[in-house]
Amino acid sequence: KGLSFRFTGNINPRWQHDFVIGASESKNNYVHQDSAQKIYKLRRFQLIDTIAKSEEVKNNIDDFQCTYNHSYQIDSRNTIHGGFSLNVVNSTFFTAYGVQSFIIDRQDTSRNYSTKSRIFSPFFRYVYNNQHLMMEAGLRGNRYNITKDKYPELRLQTSYKLSERFVLKASAGNYHQFVNRIYVNKSLDYMSAWVCSDGEMFPVVSSRNIMSGFNYTIGKGFNLDVELYHRNTDDLTSVFTYFKRNAKNKLTQIRKYLYGTNSCSGMDVMLRKSFSHYSAWLAYTLSKSMIENKKVNNAAKYPASDDQLHELKMFNTFSVGNWKLSASVVYGSGKTWQEITQLQDRNVELISQRLPEYFRTDVSLAYSKQLNRIKYSAGMTIFNVFNTKNTKTIVQKLSDNVLANIAENGSPIELSEVYGLGFTPNWFLGITF
Repeated sequence: KGLSFRFTGNINPRWQHDFVIGASESKNNYVHQDSAQKIYKLRRFQLIDTIAKSEEVKNNIDDFQCTYNHSYQIDSRNTIHGGFSLNVVNSTFFTAYGVQSFIIDRQDTSRNYSTKSRIFSPFFRYVYNNQHLMMEAGLRGNRYNITKDKYPELRLQTSYKLSERFVLKASAGNYHQFVNRIYVNKSLDYMSAWVCSDGEMFPVVSSRNIMSGFNYTIGKGFNLDVELYHRNTDDLTSVFTYFKRNAKNKLTQIRKYLYGTNSCSGMDVMLRKSFSHYSAWLAYTLSKSMIENKKVNNAAKYPASDDQLHELKMFNTFSVGNWKLSASVVYGSGKTWQEITQLQDRNVELISQRLPEYFRTDVSLAYSKQLNRIKYSAGMTIFNVFNTKNTKTIVQKLSDNVLANIAENGSPIELSEVYGLGFTPNWFLGITF
């Protein structure tokens, strides 16, 4: 939930300013518990083992932000922008996990992180624009109260119109992120938390991006947009959970936070077509995303969880009067998941494997009507119309038959598939004024 206000005004025809202030709150409370009882028959007696599993993730984010911006048009070609923003974020993150069993060592796994951060960011931007050339250069400074460091950011962007149909474009810049999402378990949204960087357990994430491409109007109603990009991101946090035997020949559950660098390169292609009542978009992405972590696979690179070679999306919209019918189709080659084979203090060994291909179709029908200054809308959306079974990820968990598996020199770990959204109808009603 949140609320924001925006105030804008003109000091004179060339000098404009605006002020935005807002606050929001986000909460996530995930609690999962289950148990299973197993009876093992021995020679003269039987052993009853109850395996109780629990996982808890609680997260609360309070965010306050205000931004003040000035824009001054020097002449028809030159404009400068300047201002500042203040972002205050309070985050709490509690996590606990555990397994109780005859073969499992009990331990306190609860962890509680509470952080109050403040980011003050002055910024300046210069824009030059003539009939053919557009250039934009910006500088942003970030002062982070927790680390007491300064994080400068430089952004450059340009485009050049070779003709009325063909435009070249490029951009580059570096960025910092002070509030980051931590996936406690395998990229599952409901088992994730947003936390403020503390410079130690959760470092400030930094990235460097570069992009080049072109936009070409093929003919009447057709437009082709192509972008090539490369991005490096440092200090990404990964969470690894594993079970290993201790000196008592019992299992101990271990959870480690490790930090790596992501390198991602790819190409985005989008083809658009518009008619009087119908419009369509066809988008294709070719990409490669790799992670390098000094304590994983002896610092050898391995595919990131978002590594997906191909993705194809198609969107269609048909409008008649107050009615709008839309449909989308998404196909993607399999992403990766990592199976941990060994976890030590100095190195984590894992094997990256591919998930099955992804396919989903959504349709939506909406009706809207404007009455005076109020707009009413209503409709229905059906997600995954064909109820396609898509595997989102695969997680490792302790087997319910762990004692028998260990007795037979087997693995106490079993794999479990997590599926995406199935056939899901959704109705909506909106009022805008």
